[in-house]
Amino acid sequence: MPEIGYHIRRDCQRKGYAGEAARAVRNWAFQNTDYPALYSYCKYTNEASIRTAESIGMHFDREYPDEVNGITHVSVISRDDLIHNMIIWAKNKLGSTEYAGWCLSFVEYALEISNGIEIFGGDSAKESCELYSDALQNGIPEEGSFVFYDCLCPGNDGLVNWGHCGYF
Repeated sequence: MPEIGYHIRRDCQRKGYAGEAARAVRNWAFQNTDYPALYSYCKYTNEASIRTAESIGMHFDREYPDEVNGITHVSVISRDDLIHNMIIWAKNKLGSTEYAGWCLSFVEYALEISNGIEIFGGDSAKESCELYSDALQNGIPEEGSFVFYDCLCPGNDGLVNWGHCGYF
């Protein structure tokens, strides 16, 4: 199983290094591999390691007996967890005018802030659609998908198709 592990020298602990490194590895793995989930293993009494796993969005998966740790604690995060976090963040903003007119920012923030990651897109929803080749998709989108569609908006020189996006 693909694992995110961290061992920090005692004099360097409690400075955020493990969380920062684990977050970077999580982001790289989900962007560059097809792994559906990532795991972290530690001794069941290692509360600091469990908290570090939780800080990057992992949650308890299972425990099992082993000769080295006595009992090993397993934390997991899946691609579906990222989508779930995004949807919860977005639903908590319902009724807010904070992002009025900024649909692309809203969707980017929903994914980025809720999961502690950064994504890159175009300057408009239309450019992001082209960047991610989403114009090629047909049918009903999966839950958590970015959805891009035409949207004519007033601009300095008349109507401009900035595109529009949301999540499904």
